[in-house]
Amino acid sequence: MCKSTLVLSAPTVQRERWMWRRLQKDQLVAVRARERVSASALGLVCAALAGCLGGQTGSEDEKDYPPPRCEPEWNERELRWDERSQLGLLPAEARALVVGEHVATLSWDDANVHYSFEPEHGQSQIVIDVAPPLALPKLITNGCDSSLSFVSSVTLSTAGGALVEQLQGVFSADSGSHVDLKAQLSLDALTGLLTVSAKEGQPPTQLHVRATFEYQRVSGVLSASAAVSEFGSQFACWPSGITSCGSSL
Repeated sequence: MCKSTLVLSAPTVQRERWMWRRLQKDQLVAVRARERVSASALGLVCAALAGCLGGQTGSEDEKDYPPPRCEPEWNERELRWDERSQLGLLPAEARALVVGEHVATLSWDDANVHYSFEPEHGQSQIVIDVAPPLALPKLITNGCDSSLSFVSSVTLSTAGGALVEQLQGVFSADSGSHVDLKAQLSLDALTGLLTVSAKEGQPPTQLHVRATFEYQRVSGVLSASAAVSEFGSQFACWPSGITSCGSSL
């Protein structure tokens, strides 16, 4: 039996090798093209699902839910005591926190570096008696800040006779947890025996009262200043042991 052998010439071998490499390259290009198509299709599907589920861009969210607009000017309006305001509290609730007699232990700051005072020193007692307000409360808006405000008569007295005062207090609240009191008197117009002298600088002319009323608790400070617009230096506080007593504001 005769065996035949196929012998390829050198040009033929080179052409076969070139065709094989070209076939591999074409297959690689096709695979990469399919991958790009699959990625694009997946992106379109994700975008469609996000749209159906409510996923939107930040600008669209801002358009659908615009931020609250703040009034640039001061505005106030009267409320009924049983009318719930935008703050979420009833004015009657704030009134109930303050009306009546409140008693606390008072500490006089004998180490005050700005003022000396007479006749009380050390610990005493303060009584704050708030009368029911006669006028309706007001909702006050200033920019984005809102608060409930009302005015009432306040009797302020201390056990040693330093203060026996009748004054008009301004009460304010921005939540149902507490109500703040601000009041101011001329030291020359005091009925009690309190005298306040400056250790240096201008003599004080104004007495400032600040208090915070919470459920079954009242805290506050007394301060003096040489100007009506200044709060000055605190020289007495309640309840006894409050950490801010004696600081300057």
